[in-house]
Amino acid sequence: MVRERTLWLVDRMRTAMDHCEDYSEYLKELEEISPNVGVYNMCKSDYPDEMLAEIIEGYEQYARTLSREELISLVREFQNGDTTEGKDSLIVYAVDYNSLRPDGSDILICPEDYFEDNESPSPEMIIDLLLDNSKKTNKVPEVKEVPIDMDRDHLLWMLKRLKSLKGHSEEYGEYLKEFGSLCPYPIVHRLCIKDYPDEIIAEIIEGYFKFDKALSREELVFLVKEYQNGPKTEGRSFLIITAISHNSMHTDGTRLLLHPEDYFDSNESPSPEMIVDLLLDNSKKY
Repeated sequence: MVRERTLWLVDRMRTAMDHCEDYSEYLKELEEISPNVGVYNMCKSDYPDEMLAEIIEGYEQYARTLSREELISLVREFQNGDTTEGKDSLIVYAVDYNSLRPDGSDILICPEDYFEDNESPSPEMIIDLLLDNSKKTNKVPEVKEVPIDMDRDHLLWMLKRLKSLKGHSEEYGEYLKEFGSLCPYPIVHRLCIKDYPDEIIAEIIEGYFKFDKALSREELVFLVKEYQNGPKTEGRSFLIITAISHNSMHTDGTRLLLHPEDYFDSNESPSPEMIVDLLLDNSKKY
């Protein structure tokens, strides 16, 4: 019955959002199930309802401190490939939460990059590397260079090729690395498994490093103004949210962008400057 309730809440919230209706009742109940997953952004994603419900129900159980044995069990499950997309996402969350290395999910998704003499490292080897940032492998992970000025047609061709390899883990992992100098390839992987259209993924890849970096107040104000006016594409919207997430000092960063009216009691239409000032100062009050 729990899953049926979660699915119903997800469906009702998405329907309310699509029709610009009040969804606060559904959001509140979903956030009681998982306070930290970011329910609003999840419901805005292209995840199927069943996958989203699985993530919401499981997030708090996975995104926490786990023992070495628990992590090994999860990596083994991930390698066996008998899981759902929701379970795969939860395992990635668990690995990211527990990893002492910044490339935690990379090691899980493409472990062959990190073990020169072993293309199929065991779950134990992967976890030992994840939990020891000083641990050395036989090679530094390689990223095959891709020209930064790659034209859109070639990038689209690469994406079609990448998607055609899903289900062939070794070939898929190798080809995924081709995107490394354009965009972190775990980002590319996540966009592909969400089945974003190729044009949108290409736009995100081309602009990722321009947005996922420290920006000035003036640059952020410009982006918030653009978002308020309605970005021309879904890819551009994704990039603006990426920039806000990277630069926000406020715990509710992206929600401030998406629902600023919740944060300004006396102003239902706060200016871009007001939004950015609050983003950059968590102590600021309105």
